[in-house]
Amino acid sequence: MPRHRSRTGRSAAALLAVIAVLLTTIGVAAAADYTSPSKVTTTRPNTLSWSGQGASGGTVSNIDCRADATHGIEEGEPYLLWVFTTDGGSVAGTPVLTVNGNDHTPVGSGAIKFVTPYVTPTAATLTASVAFDAATTGAAPGS
Repeated sequence: MPRHRSRTGRSAAALLAVIAVLLTTIGVAAAADYTSPSKVTTTRPNTLSWSGQGASGGTVSNIDCRADATHGIEEGEPYLLWVFTTDGGSVAGTPVLTVNGNDHTPVGSGAIKFVTPYVTPTAATLTASVAFDAATTGAAPGS
């Protein structure tokens, strides 16, 4: 009987080794990292990092929204509205925006939008990226 167990143990180890090789070579695609406004070219998990669009010198370029409690920000409190556009591609699942280590999910319907508490928008005070799974890629700007 001990011999049978040892064959089973060797068979299980061999099977795990084969699975590990398959996952490494074909099965699991690593996330691709992009910096906005780069074009996303992969249909898999992606991360798009903010590089300063919409702000200059620590000031938001366009202030045209008012906070309301429906987005978790009290009226009159400063906030940032993030709009994630796909240039014609599509996203599977729910994207997650991470701002200074805090995760946020989209609000509303239509365009993918996030509302976060206000942080002075400079490279020194704000890091942000959106993680998403691109189902399809869109057209390059100008094409």
